[in-house]
Amino acid sequence: MKNSNNWREIRKNYFTQKELHEIDHEVAKEAAILKKLQDSISKEVAAFMAKKNIGFNEFMLLMHSNPRQMSKIVKGDCNLTMLSIAELATVMGKNVKIVFE
Repeated sequence: MKNSNNWREIRKNYFTQKELHEIDHEVAKEAAILKKLQDSISKEVAAFMAKKNIGFNEFMLLMHSNPRQMSKIVKGDCNLTMLSIAELATVMGKNVKIVFE
């Protein structure tokens, strides 16, 4: 038996409309926070590169990274671990402070 229902249809069997609305709202908030973090890191990296007058490849070497990962960081499309954020901060000579507001 082929099931052609997508997850949006299937989830209606398990959650009320109110629950679905709450879930969607939380997901949207998480996505917005993630994007804000990504943009913040991207801006810091761009400012560092400009200040030090270094290009993409030189920064990639400083980070001991690969082109794909560095491109995601520079574009603000990365999903970094805490360790990667600490490595970035160390290379840039910065401290990191996460504040929950």
